[in-house]
Amino acid sequence: MRVLIATWDIAGLDLPGADRTDSDSDAAAQRLLETEFRTAAGKLSAGMLARPTPFEVVEQLERLVGDRVPSGQPS
Repeated sequence: MRVLIATWDIAGLDLPGADRTDSDSDAAAQRLLETEFRTAAGKLSAGMLARPTPFEVVEQLERLVGDRVPSGQPS
């Protein structure tokens, strides 16, 4: 089991499927309940919620572009 956590706001585990056993899955599930994973997941969630939604990005792009037509294009 490879741990992917904290340094780049990743909160998770990598469980290769080929040799994974039920006991590996159980151990991973228990690890995910540990404080370090909950903390990293909270940071990841907060970071995602702080970003604009796709709809907000489109609105901002539309405001930036406005009614401008690129030069050389028919209006």
